Amino acid sequence: MITIQDWRQCGASEMRGLLSAESAIWRHQLGWDTTASWSPIEPARAAGALPGFVAREASGRIVGWTWFLAHKGCLQIGALIAQREHTVQALIDAIMDSEAARTTTACVCSVRGTPPRLIEALERCGLRAATYAYQIARLAPAVKPASDTGRPWQAADAPAMAELLARAYQETGFVRPFAPHGTSEEWRDYLHGLVETNGCGAFQPGVSVMVDGPERRLSAGLLASFVDRDVAHVSQVAVDPAGQGRGLGRRIVQQAMTTAALFGARRMTLLVATGNVRARSMYAKLGFVDRASFVVAGGVALEARALTAHSLTNAD
Repeated sequence: MITIQDWRQCGASEMRGLLSAESAIWRHQLGWDTTASWSPIEPARAAGALPGFVAREASGRIVGWTWFLAHKGCLQIGALIAQREHTVQALIDAIMDSEAARTTTACVCSVRGTPPRLIEALERCGLRAATYAYQIARLAPAVKPASDTGRPWQAADAPAMAELLARAYQETGFVRPFAPHGTSEEWRDYLHGLVETNGCGAFQPGVSVMVDGPERRLSAGLLASFVDRDVAHVSQVAVDPAGQGRGLGRRIVQQAMTTAALFGARRMTLLVATGNVRARSMYAKLGFVDRASFVVAGGVALEARALTAHSLTNAD
């Protein structure tokens, strides 16, 4: 028997312990220093601005927790940690019956690990969910500048990159844990989060790669960040559908790997859908191997809300 409690009612020391333990996993397993990006979480929780829940056993021990928020009509699940199926389901039920869920019409989710039956619980809410592989590659020391397949990111690239993302993801068929409605505003907002905030690490314009196309369009783009002092992360890769199948995705990843090494990185990480066979094959040839997994989900309708009252890659 477990009890679900609003985490804003919990003590600061208890919550700091949970966040610290999860941060340690990200650091040691994923090579990701979350110190800067997660620093607003506890102040926001303590101020009552960030909703979340903990699941407690009868003894009072916390056996699961989650946090989430409503942003521009979209419910965003930022974390869900639980080891048992009934705990996962209880936390999802609590989220979907929350005030934040009642004020939104879409949901996106990106959760480290594979909590038991989480995909099924999300799908019962009308969402599309899938497993993504978190991959890592060791970078060889760079002894010369990267190839000139593309150029570094410039601030003026933002509109064209948002348009490229919309084109690239329009017909992939893969779960998209961002821009659930596919609107231009959502793509711009998503891109802003990658470039202007530290939610996906410290953005690196010099490591990012842009490939110019005709008529002020981009043929391809790669956004890169540093998630630790010697770990680069590919936060997004997109190739225009008209240019796929020509090895462009591979070349811009190779260029980013070489440039990241010149910037001091010794490893590079990325997320790729486990069902994206072509991209996984490309990354394997570049030295990427699976390190962990994530569950991602997205959808524009939370169909199971009434029921709960009782119960990164496009590349070539």
